[in-house]
Amino acid sequence: MNHGDATIKGVSPRIGDIRIPSTVGEGNYPVTGIGHGAFWRCSGLTSVAIPNGVTYIGEGAFRECVNLTSVTIPDSVTDIETSAFEDCSGLKNLTIGKGVSKIGVSVFSGCSSLTSVTIPESVKYISFRAFQNCKSLKNVKTMNPNTIIMNNAFAGCDALANGAGFSVVNGVLTRYSGKGGNVTIPTGVTSIGSYAFTSCGKSLASVIIPSSVTSIGKSAFSGCKNLSKVTIEKGVTSIGASAFDGCEGLTSVTIPNSVMSIEEDAFSSCESLTSVTIPDSVTSIGKTAFYKCKNLQSVMIPDSVTSIGEMAFYGCKSLNEITIPDSVKRIGNAAFGGCDRITKASIPETLEDFKNEIFDGCKALSFKRGLTVRQLAGSSGYEERVKTYRLEAARGNADAQYELGVCYVKGKGVGKDIAEAAKWWQKAANQGHADAQFQLGCLYYQGEGVKGNLPEAVNLWRKAAAQGQADALCNLGAFYYDGFPAGNVPRDRIEGLRLLRMAVEKGNKNAKEILFRIKWDAGSRDF
Repeated sequence: MNHGDATIKGVSPRIGDIRIPSTVGEGNYPVTGIGHGAFWRCSGLTSVAIPNGVTYIGEGAFRECVNLTSVTIPDSVTDIETSAFEDCSGLKNLTIGKGVSKIGVSVFSGCSSLTSVTIPESVKYISFRAFQNCKSLKNVKTMNPNTIIMNNAFAGCDALANGAGFSVVNGVLTRYSGKGGNVTIPTGVTSIGSYAFTSCGKSLASVIIPSSVTSIGKSAFSGCKNLSKVTIEKGVTSIGASAFDGCEGLTSVTIPNSVMSIEEDAFSSCESLTSVTIPDSVTSIGKTAFYKCKNLQSVMIPDSVTSIGEMAFYGCKSLNEITIPDSVKRIGNAAFGGCDRITKASIPETLEDFKNEIFDGCKALSFKRGLTVRQLAGSSGYEERVKTYRLEAARGNADAQYELGVCYVKGKGVGKDIAEAAKWWQKAANQGHADAQFQLGCLYYQGEGVKGNLPEAVNLWRKAAAQGQADALCNLGAFYYDGFPAGNVPRDRIEGLRLLRMAVEKGNKNAKEILFRIKWDAGSRDF
């Protein structure tokens, strides 16, 4: 009993044909629910009559009632919870009421005697594994064409397949169990469900996806090792995560200009893929989308793409050139890492989110041994130098990141932009670059390009000074000698003189002048 209504937690006896009462107790409390596990493993139960007024059937309520043959769910029920009728292997007759809005996870999974089911118009959503392994299910009628059918909702329902092996529910190709070879998906299919072809193994050779299909689900063709050719007609807008992952024999794929996104691992480990043209409808290339496509020699990235995910082309060892268009605003870490043969690459100046080591392990792009980033850039004009600095900065080279920051401060080869300089100096400073630490500290001290922060300025100078950076030694020495409370530097003349002398030994003229003034003002008192 709860707030004037009741939930059935079980009845006695628990065998034969059971009629659940509409009211219970002396107060005639209305029954509104069947509780979690109320009839779990009632092997003697053969049928159940659920009264109108019940609004929900709880999780596992009739689970493993193996001799239950008939169930009518009244129109008052709106919610059928997870595994409510799972593994009711004898269930043959099922009526779902017109009030049900969702069929939850594994609700009818394992109902192996069920041959047909009508999904009423009220159902908006059929969840994961809802009818999984209903092996005798031959007919599914959905009254609402907009009902969303989730991944694996009808997985293992082998009897659903037509003569060619296609199991289609409400336009979703849920499973293919045909002989393989060269397959053309029937017109009318609107989406290819997750894992639809994964049972094909080595039998599938080629596939044509018609224009009626708008999406290819997660791992739809994953592991089809002998799939060599895929033709996707215009209509598909998204290629799901791992859709063709591990299709080792795939040599060519046609991606139409209706596709807007290529998701994570979509073509990962397609070892025989030699070229791919990405249409100008695509805006994003997901993480590891072409990971370890080791024979991929060329890829054209259109100027519609705005983001390239982490390790998107990692390990594409045959790729020798890449051009990244100005439209790209974000490139993930190691996006082109391990591409041993890349000798030429260009990246835009307009990147907003830019990770280190984009070209990590690209040996053919490495500096020649013994050359600094400035020497590599040569005596060319600043615009050409900036291109070199930017490319090497993308590979995580701290020297290049520092030099690029200098160019932004001076407006050489790029527009003057102190904030952009601060960004690059921060990347270099994070790698322990002493000059970058000093210069970034100056920006924090002056409040240019970053919000002023005196303690942070001093902190960066300490790091640079610890590496013997002369300017940082000079600044710290002066602050210690006079004290600098705003930067958390106490007055310590002995420490100040020590640091100033170290700076002088490294040829710092400012430190030499400061020491001279100290000596002049104080006589020999501090010397």
